[in-house]
Amino acid sequence: MVTDGWGSADIGDAYKLYGPASQFDVAGGVGTVEVPLNGGYGAYLQELSTQDVDMVFDVATDQEASGYRQTVIVAVRSVARSTEYRGKVQLASGGVYVRAEKILGGATTALSSLVKVSGLTHQANTPLRIRMQAVGEGSTTVKLKVWPTSIGEPASWQYSATDSEAQLQAPGAVGVRAQMPGVADNAPVTYSFDNLSVTTAP
Repeated sequence: MVTDGWGSADIGDAYKLYGPASQFDVAGGVGTVEVPLNGGYGAYLQELSTQDVDMVFDVATDQEASGYRQTVIVAVRSVARSTEYRGKVQLASGGVYVRAEKILGGATTALSSLVKVSGLTHQANTPLRIRMQAVGEGSTTVKLKVWPTSIGEPASWQYSATDSEAQLQAPGAVGVRAQMPGVADNAPVTYSFDNLSVTTAP
């Protein structure tokens, strides 16, 4: 158990927190972060530098996203603060949506349009598995897929986009983030993260 933080990953690196440490805890190997209205908190493995990356983890929230969207972010190739590729997964009452973005000094550019994942819904306290790959040098392909942990992994990627931003064609850190909008009738929301795996993409 860890209070006021996430401690260290299995590989030994400590998580760098973005947000109040008091909002982060670990119990039973599951990392949680409580996010208020208009909040956005993150945890990064800054010492882990990788370029062709395959990142997988489970996530759940303790509230339904009724009338708004809860956002989970996968960050890879984080070469400087707020300079990275992100996979954005939005959990809504009407479904689950994904897209990739590049962040340059805090400025966000979507790599392509938001995609609704066919047949997938979000329910409180029901974990989903998120997988993201970023592969390439000079031109990078970013792929995403999301599915319930209760079933096997889908064979096909649900989202794919390419980008050639020079600053991001290099190894960088990885992390996860949780965000809430400015309006929601059931905030704060606790996001739970489990089974994080970071490997070199094939």
